[in-house]
Amino acid sequence: MNQKQKKNLVRIIVAAVLMIALAYAPLAGLPRFLAYLVPYFIIGYDILYKAGKGLRNRRAFDESLLMAIATLGAMALAVYEDGDYTEAIAVMLFYQVGEWFQAYAVGRSRRDISELMDMGYALYFPIIAMTLLYYFFYRYEEFTRVAYVVVGSFFIYYIIYDLLPVTGPMFYYKAVGVDQIAKGVFPNVGDYFLTHRDMLTSPGYQDGFFYHLVEAAHNAGERPTAAFPSSHVGISTICMLAIWHTRNWKLFAFTGIIYVFLCMATVYIQAH
Repeated sequence: MNQKQKKNLVRIIVAAVLMIALAYAPLAGLPRFLAYLVPYFIIGYDILYKAGKGLRNRRAFDESLLMAIATLGAMALAVYEDGDYTEAIAVMLFYQVGEWFQAYAVGRSRRDISELMDMGYALYFPIIAMTLLYYFFYRYEEFTRVAYVVVGSFFIYYIIYDLLPVTGPMFYYKAVGVDQIAKGVFPNVGDYFLTHRDMLTSPGYQDGFFYHLVEAAHNAGERPTAAFPSSHVGISTICMLAIWHTRNWKLFAFTGIIYVFLCMATVYIQAH
């Protein structure tokens, strides 16, 4: 739950408590009207602001404008009839409760998706370990060949990185400034990354377990000029082909799920 959601939850609780308390308060006439305006504006000030903004922008069917008309109409009827302002506040209150649950659900979904991405990236080495261990215990006659291919791939990738250094967005954007990228300006930084390793903060749920694993891996010595081709995608693809060769479809399906998230994560965390 972020700060905005906490603030809105407090507003909902305060407005609900005041509405219930005023229902039993010995007030009438103008004092009763003014008292009910307090919870009404606490729970609905942002809706009224958005409604006014919608009118200025000529959005006749704006959701906030319709809510404002409905609740202000209920308040007006209460003034001329029985002085029961509860309906107007209750309508605004239930609307805000629905908006709060929707925002909370969206935020939680984003958090879960972020953790899935970071999980895929963090399980890069476990995929390699699973592949080699499976061959060691169940197909030992092919273990040496598979291990040679995997380890050899590491060397090939790092030779490529030395011959063709390419910087990923997490380093390059930090070096030149995101505002420059937004303008479509991509300046040459020369040998900047020979002495600098500053990077952007990874996107996602920063309190997540896998997020911290990915950050720890970056801080342990992420190489700025090793963005293309992606060794994470390439070597994990080799491992997937080796697992497919075993015809162990359960293991292939399990590692395949991780593999998909790993490939997407390389772009999501701006590594490649």
